[in-house]
Amino acid sequence: LIVSLVVYSRVKTGYTYWIAGALMGVGTTFAGSAMVGYLIHQWFEENVGSVLGVVVAASGMGSAVGSQVISPILYSGDPTGFRSAYGLTAVVVAIFAVVIIPLLRENRESKYLPKHAKETKGQPEEIADAETGCNNKILGIVIGVCVFLTALSIMGVNSIYISHMLDVGIDAKTVGTASGVLAVTLIGAKLLCGVLYDRFGLRTVLSICQTAAF
Repeated sequence: LIVSLVVYSRVKTGYTYWIAGALMGVGTTFAGSAMVGYLIHQWFEENVGSVLGVVVAASGMGSAVGSQVISPILYSGDPTGFRSAYGLTAVVVAIFAVVIIPLLRENRESKYLPKHAKETKGQPEEIADAETGCNNKILGIVIGVCVFLTALSIMGVNSIYISHMLDVGIDAKTVGTASGVLAVTLIGAKLLCGVLYDRFGLRTVLSICQTAAF
């Protein structure tokens, strides 16, 4: 992630954008996907959803604060202002990497972490295990396809709407307010999702989120 930001701050040709983008994709998996959940499970066994909600809400807080810091640099009138913005972000990420990495914890026993199946003897157990494994693979594929299509539908728009609003002539103040509303809503929604998950389970939370997205 740090290397990606450094490359973005020095980018001059098209292919270097591709390189930076690929590195960004690899780097941001820690901040926004399974890695966060795994890290939380390593440290907590109670109210995991609420704790995870607080952690992921930090991304909304970071977006709200970061937009106020970075936007003046980007829109200062200097066409190369983005280089300074990426350079500053690289420094911030490097500092927090030093803080986060020592907190990593591996191979902790937890009832929430998958455990290796105990060895069993006898054909019925083996057949049951095989059927369960097959069903899990099918379910995993279905969920994966649905998540992909949801992201395809939403993130393609969500990732460019600020630039689009500016391009069609909407003033920067209004655009900033819109992005701020999104960031604040993200904070509240992620906190609420964690609490609702602990109390009502996954189906309820997913139904609410999918309905809101629709």
